[in-house]
Order: sequence, then structure tokens, then C-alpha cells
Amino acid sequence: MDKPQIQTRKDGRVFLLLPNETRAREIGRISNGGKTFECERNPGKHLYRNLNAYGFNYFFLENGRFDTVILHEVPSGRRLYARRQDILRRGKFLYHKQQGFEKQIFFRVSNFLQNSFDRDLISENAVAYTYDQEKIESESDSKKTGQLLRQKELTTE
Repeated sequence: MDKPQIQTRKDGRVFLLLPNETRAREIGRISNGGKTFECERNPGKHLYRNLNAYGFNYFFLENGRFDTVILHEVPSGRRLYARRQDILRRGKFLYHKQQGFEKQIFFRVSNFLQNSFDRDLISENAVAYTYDQEKIESESDSKKTGQLLRQKELTTE
């Protein structure tokens, strides 16, 4: 077995069996008629501090048929919301095969939606938020590039 095996039970619970393990781990549950994946994370244990991000099994996200991810932080009760496609598109990969971990994709906490979530609006809100963040980042990059070009022009005159 080279790839992780994902098993979803009738009650919606999702289990992950890694190639080097003999026992499957419960990683969350599918809800909302198959449209949502919900999981729990404890920041003290699961938050990757270098990126301020939570990790997800890449194979599961890539092959999932759900649209939305809801992460429940324990014990605070805070909920974080994201579209599966946003995690796949904007997440950062880490793969520590030698430590026995599967390929994971990490999604920054700042990229999740956090307040007054409306299940019908997540796609629109997440797309608008993502667009705004990318626009801000690209405008910032454009300004830096323009400044560097102007500096180069001044030094060559």
C-alpha cells in the first residue's frame, strides 16, 4: 500500500490509514449531505507555528467531494471556515516522509473565514476574501518592483 487509504463510514466519520500504520485514525466527519468536512484541532498540539497553519492530508483533500472545511478549535470552541479548493490552491506543502508523516498541505489561520459564517455564502465570501488578499499581495509586489526599477534608473543615470 503506497497511498493513504480513506474510509468514510455511514455515520460520516472519516478514517485515515497510512501505509506504515496498522490502525486507522479518525480525522473528522462528513456532514451537510456530503458538502462539508468537519474536524477538530487543538492549537497546542496541531498548529504548525512556523506558518501559523493547520495541516490536512493532501490525498484526502485532493480526492474529496466536499466543498467546505470547518475546523473546530479545541478547547476554545472557535470555528474556522474555508473552501476545499482554496486550501488546495493557497496551501503550503510539507512532507516529512522520514518521520512517518504523510504528504500534508498547510493552510494559514489568517486565510480561514472566522466570523458569522453562513453556509450558503461561504463560496462567495471565500472567493472575495481570497481575491482581495491576492490583489493586496500582487499590488504590494508591483509597488516593490516599480520602486526597484526606479532605483535602478536613478543609479544608472
